Amino acid sequence: MEKMMTKTLYPIVACLAVVAALSGCGSGGAKMEPDFILGPPLPPTPALTTGTYDGSGAVYQTTDATGAQTGTAVLASGEVRIAVDSANNRYTLTFNRAVFPGLLPDSGALSYNITDQRFGHSYQVASYTNGVRDGLYTTEGKGGGGSRSSQANGDPASTQFFTVTGESHVSLGYWSYATPTKDAGVVLFAYGDRTPSSAIPVSGTATYQVVESLGTSYDDDFTNIDIKLKADFGTQAMSADIAYVKEQKADAFRTAVAGSAPIRPAGDFDIALNGTKQAGSWDTSRQMFVPGTTPAAPVAGNVSGAFFGPDASQIGATVRLPNPFGGTIAEAWIAVKN
Repeated sequence: MEKMMTKTLYPIVACLAVVAALSGCGSGGAKMEPDFILGPPLPPTPALTTGTYDGSGAVYQTTDATGAQTGTAVLASGEVRIAVDSANNRYTLTFNRAVFPGLLPDSGALSYNITDQRFGHSYQVASYTNGVRDGLYTTEGKGGGGSRSSQANGDPASTQFFTVTGESHVSLGYWSYATPTKDAGVVLFAYGDRTPSSAIPVSGTATYQVVESLGTSYDDDFTNIDIKLKADFGTQAMSADIAYVKEQKADAFRTAVAGSAPIRPAGDFDIALNGTKQAGSWDTSRQMFVPGTTPAAPVAGNVSGAFFGPDASQIGATVRLPNPFGGTIAEAWIAVKN
C-alpha cells in the first residue's frame, strides 16, 4: 500500500504568512528557525505561474459561531476560481455568492498578497534545541499565506488564503473566512493545468502516490495512514482504498474505506467511499493498532479530484473522511504517478 509520506500542512491564524510545516508555532525546546538565506526560485508550478484556474474538487466545510462543525459539501468546478499574478504575488479568488451566503463583497472577489519572502524559493533552515543549533539543511518554500482585514464595504470580519506551491502542474489552496454573523467556512481545492480530455490515456492502469497534503485542523492529523489510488484507463475508472488510525489519549480507531467511480470525459471523478471503523488502542512500542472488542461500525466518505499535467501524470483532489471522534476530516491532496 502507498503511504502518505509528507506532513500535512494546517493553516492557522498564528502561523499565517509563514511556512506552516516549519515555522515552529508550537511550544517546546526543539524548534525550526529559518536563517532567511534564500536559494534560487523553485521550478514553475501553478501557484507560481500567472494564470486563471478553476478550483477542482473543492470541498466546503462550515462551522457556527461556537466553532461546532455544521457540514461539508463538494462544490461544482468553477464555483471557486483563482487568478494568480506571479509578478506581484497576488491571488484573487472569485466565487459564486449564492454558494457562500453572507460572504461579501458584492463583486464576489477577494484578493490576497503573499508577503512571505521564502514563498516560491528554496531556503536554508537551522534546527535548534534549547537555543543551541544542532542541524542545518536546505528545504523548499512549500507554502505561504495572505490575510485580508475587515473593510468598511462589508467584507467578512476576516478572511485568509494559503497555498501550497505543489508539483509542476497542480497546487493546493486553502481559503477561510468568517461572516459578520460569526459563521465561518473553509474551502479546500486543487488548481492548475488540467489534463485535456484528448490526453487522458484510454488503455492500461496507473497507481498514484500522495506527496503533498493540506488540511483544516491539527485535530485532523493521523497516527498512521495508507492510501492506494489507482486509475484503470481501459475501463475509465478511478478507485481509492484508504486506511488510517486516529488516537486520542488511550483511545484509538482504525478506519478503512474504499470505492470506485467513472472517470468523466473532462478527466475528473467523484468517488463515494464506504467502510468501517474499529475501536481499539495504539501500541506505541510496536507502532501498531490493537483492535478492541466493540463490533466495527459502518462509515462513509468521499474523494473528488481530477487529472493534471500531460498524460494524467498528476492528481489534485480533496477528501472527506469520517473522524471517529466526531465530525469530518477534510484535506486536499496532490498525488503523482508511480
